[in-house]
Amino acid sequence: FKAQSLLELFMVTCDWLEEEIRGVIPDCNVEAIDLNGTQDHFHIRVISESFEGMRPLQRQKLILNHFKPYIPRPIHAIDIKCMTPHKRKMQVIPYSIHMLEEQEST
Repeated sequence: FKAQSLLELFMVTCDWLEEEIRGVIPDCNVEAIDLNGTQDHFHIRVISESFEGMRPLQRQKLILNHFKPYIPRPIHAIDIKCMTPHKRKMQVIPYSIHMLEEQEST
């Protein structure tokens, strides 16, 4: 009970989400977006070679299982898009400046 109460007071940031995901999938390129500015609804895009050969649900479960203790509080909703670099190249994806800067630095 006490641990859950403390989690409810924790404010989630996009930077924190990205770092947590890098802890689960170290080779990934990740971007988290706070959809409503309320720090509880997020879109997360994760691109990783390690997703090769995995089904979409398997990819998402890696991330969802990590964040289970934080759902439904302080995180209410997470929209996750996981793909391989090859799949990303095959799609037209709107990039944020954050993602473009990460690509240029690698």
